[in-house]
Parts: sequence; structure tokens; C-alpha cells
Amino acid sequence: MFGNFIVHEKINSAPYGQSVNIKAFLEVPKTEFHSFSLLYRSAGNKEYIETSMIQIGQSVYQSEIPGEYCKREFLEYYLLLEMHHHTRTKFPSIDADNNPIRIQIDLPTYENILNEETLKDPDEIDEFDIVGLEPDYLILSPKPGERIYRDNLFIALSYFSMKDVDPAQINVYLDELDVSDQAIIDSTYLTLPAYAVMPGIHTVRVNITNILGQKYNEISWSFSIIPMEVQSFGTIKQQSSRVRANYNGGKVSSSSIEIGEIEYHHEIEFDWMKLNVQYLKSSLKNKYAQPYDRYSLNLKNEFMNIKFGDSYPYIDNYAWNGRRIRGINFSFNKNPVIFEVINGKTLQAIQGNPDKNALVIS
Repeated sequence: MFGNFIVHEKINSAPYGQSVNIKAFLEVPKTEFHSFSLLYRSAGNKEYIETSMIQIGQSVYQSEIPGEYCKREFLEYYLLLEMHHHTRTKFPSIDADNNPIRIQIDLPTYENILNEETLKDPDEIDEFDIVGLEPDYLILSPKPGERIYRDNLFIALSYFSMKDVDPAQINVYLDELDVSDQAIIDSTYLTLPAYAVMPGIHTVRVNITNILGQKYNEISWSFSIIPMEVQSFGTIKQQSSRVRANYNGGKVSSSSIEIGEIEYHHEIEFDWMKLNVQYLKSSLKNKYAQPYDRYSLNLKNEFMNIKFGDSYPYIDNYAWNGRRIRGINFSFNKNPVIFEVINGKTLQAIQGNPDKNALVIS
């Protein structure tokens, strides 16, 4: 199955409570894209959880959906490829956010549930093991998959659209520890101040029942606490760099050919912005031809993207379709304000070749 650069075989079904491996192939070199991600959510959830696709082969990438998200009727996911020139490719390619790939979960049959329950100790039976109503909720803080400092941690969940919720029958768990007594629970929302949470990955689980005794499917999500020591390194969260050199030499007929190039790429992720520097130096330099050297400086955050040097703007197939421009490319996208400014040159002035009827002006 093809989604532009993404090759992926859809998964139609998965076992109950077991993790699902998502594998995909990219028909684009790693140097040509910024990130490749998997976004997934359980049935009833409005928000997706994003995780990186890990390279396991030359063009093969893989990620895993935890088994805790495979306990409802179905699971939804899609793949997102973000290129360096600010274009995005999704799989499925048409409205992936609203029409993702749906995996049918093989829920246990009544007979299997009955056999399992007869083997349980009565004190260990969890009333929320049964399939319940679909909850309508919004995770306010922290967002699924978010990385935050402990001082900024405040757990909040809204279920305003759910009618006749019984606050007395709401249970809140943090890493499987019942913290309901510490939470502020209302009929439309709940909050949980958390002061003694250690760095690492943590999971919140909420069980809700209405005044009729009907139980809703479990609500759960995970987040990460960053060690406070990270602050001593300033605002840099992570950075990486790489250098690539290439040389080709030989002879064609009686002519010698020697071509060399070197490429440097450095990426820094700040708390509020990502910086990307790229430089390509080529030996194919000729005063009669356009330069082969490339360089760019890219500053980007969630609503602003600034590119200095070489960039490849894309408007549509009829206006500007990814052609190179050297200058500045600035875009801003924060509703209701959206605009893009591009200023630069597509070609540089060069000396005409006298061997091809050009004039030399001195």
C-alpha cells in the first residue's frame, strides 16, 4: 500500500491486550526528511499519542503500540512523514486525522471471560474488566506522551459532555496506585496535584460510573517526568550532528573525472524551538554554471518556521512546486493568522560561456 513516500501494509486485526508492531518502508533517504512518526489512539479517544518510528534497516522503520491500548473494540493509527522543506506526507494520504487505519481488536468471547473469572479469586475480580460505555472526555494536563518537569506537573481530566456521572464512584490510579482520596473529583472534571512523582514514564488510569451504576470504558494515558538536573544544561533538550563525504573518480575515454562533496548537518532541539543547520560543498564548481553548493539555517517551533539560505517552498502543483530558492522563507500559522513570506533568487547571475557564443565583458 502506497502513501506517497510511505510503503505500509495495513493491519486489520490484533489480539486483545497484546502490543502491535507497526512496520513501514520509506522511499526517501533519511537525510531528506525531518521526522517519521506513528500516531495512535484507542476507541473513544479524541487525541492521538505520537511516537517515533525507529530505523531497523536501510529503508525499514518500526514502532510499537503498547498492549494497554488494545483492550477496546478497535484501535486507530496513521503514519506521518515530515520533510525538511515543510511538507508533510501521511498514510493514509487522504484526511488521515479523521480517517485513520482501524485495527479490529479480538475481544475475549463470553465463554473465555467466564472461564477466566471462575479461575479468579473473588477478591481479585475487577468490575471494569467488562466492556462498558464509551466515555466522552478531554485530557487537559499533561497531554498524552508529553515530557514535563515535576514542578509543572498537574493532572487534569474533563468529562463535561458525559451526563449523570457519579463523582463518588470515580476511581483514579497513578501507576496502579489508587490516589482517589488525593484527587479533587467533580461531576464534570477531576484534578490531581502530584508532588512526589519521580522522573520517568507514568500512567494515569481513571474509571468512571454514572448514577445508574453503568460503567464507562477505562480512560488511561502516559506522560514522562524530566529530571530536574536537565535544567543545568540550559534550554537545550538534545542535539545531534553528522558529516558525510563522497568522492568519485575515474576516466571516460581519455578524460579524467573527479567529483567530491562533503555535507554537514547539525540539529539542536530547544525547549521552545528546533534549529537545523545544513551545508553541502561540492567540487563541481564552474563559473559558467549554477553553483552546486547548498546551505540552510532553519528555526522552527509549533507556529513559526524561518529558513535562511536554500529552501524548497511548496504552494501547489501549479504555482510553486518545491523549486529551490536562495533567500528567506518565513511562514506563520497560528489561527486565525496564517501567512507566508518568500524572498530570494531562484538562479544566480553567472558568466556566459565564450565557447557557446557568449560575450565576455571586462
